[in-house]
Amino acid sequence: ADMKGGVITLWEALRALRSTGWDEFKTLTVVHNADEEVGSLSSRAIIESESKKADLCFVHEPGRPDGSVVTARKGVARFVLTVHGKSSHAGTAPRDGASAMVALAHKVVAIHALNDFDRGVTFNSIVTNGGSRSNVVPDLVKAEIDMRLPTAALGDEAIARLKSIVAQEHVPGTRGVLEGGVNRPPMEARPGTQALLAIASDAAKTLGLPLKATSTGGGSDGNFAAALGIPVLDGLGAVGGAYHSPDEWVDLNSIPQRAALTALLVWEACKRSEFLR
Repeated sequence: ADMKGGVITLWEALRALRSTGWDEFKTLTVVHNADEEVGSLSSRAIIESESKKADLCFVHEPGRPDGSVVTARKGVARFVLTVHGKSSHAGTAPRDGASAMVALAHKVVAIHALNDFDRGVTFNSIVTNGGSRSNVVPDLVKAEIDMRLPTAALGDEAIARLKSIVAQEHVPGTRGVLEGGVNRPPMEARPGTQALLAIASDAAKTLGLPLKATSTGGGSDGNFAAALGIPVLDGLGAVGGAYHSPDEWVDLNSIPQRAALTALLVWEACKRSEFLR
């Protein structure tokens, strides 16, 4: 389902459009990249460059298990938190040390308290390395932090609070250093997105297919286009679920259905002048 089903769905839609002789468009640009799951590190510049030329964007991430398409996605921020302390012998000179591990523990608890599930801002922390032996007060500890942000404004607020926690000296003689930031901006629903959804809903009705819309906490390359102000409709790929697990599945019957939906959606959307910028 994630992502081969989307590739097949898209290309079958394009094949269907080509077979009709349809040419009511200026340019159709298709971008496939192999690094989306690790942050689109080398493809982001290409995606953003092509998005700036576009009037609208369709993303063939998988459809949700109930067939819903996606109109909004959270942004993603990644940080590395390093805490420096002072090492000493834990048995003979424990007071001479400043435990970076204890300081980090305080910070992780405080960061966890920033989770605002009602507003959709979430944090997750993992300790990646730190300390050497149990008889040595640790002088260096590192943690990785994953942050999800539904809007840019909420992200700025949460990052400011995160930096405040990092700057606090929870244990005398220790200090924190924060590196990283937003690597995938939020895909916020926009008026153009709602217009695309309306076209998709009409297309689905024509095809006799149910269609709902949803938002999700996972990011996609659609986030980059949306951050540039481009109307984006996501989740148009094959229906599936249990992504990234041994139980991942795809509904094979959904592939021709979503291909037909994509073809009709592209056909109709290219006629609508409201998307021209």
